[in-house]
Amino acid sequence: MTTSKRTKLSLSQFMGLLNTQTISTLMDKHDIYCESDTDHNDNKHYDQLILQQSILQADNKSIKSLLEEIATTQIDLRESSSEWSFKDRFDERLIDLKNCLLLDGFELEDGVVTPISS
Repeated sequence: MTTSKRTKLSLSQFMGLLNTQTISTLMDKHDIYCESDTDHNDNKHYDQLILQQSILQADNKSIKSLLEEIATTQIDLRESSSEWSFKDRFDERLIDLKNCLLLDGFELEDGVVTPISS
């Protein structure tokens, strides 16, 4: 599976919506290195530009496994915030991510990234 720059940028926008702990866990779990800033309370913060560069540099295997986890856990990820504005942005970013994958010839459904047969 090869994803376009457009899809990776969409993924970084989506990831930027998530809370810091979730970003850290997902990035570590899928072997995508991303620098973070740490404040005086040892809380991590991810700069969107650094997050974007980390995803752009990630290998396709890591991107695919990250996308599949997002698809599998999207309800949990969406419900992690009680803010309606977050949920609306989450839905918009997820739709954008799925559309970018479609343009790359892949479908993200039921927790699996599959090629679209022509």
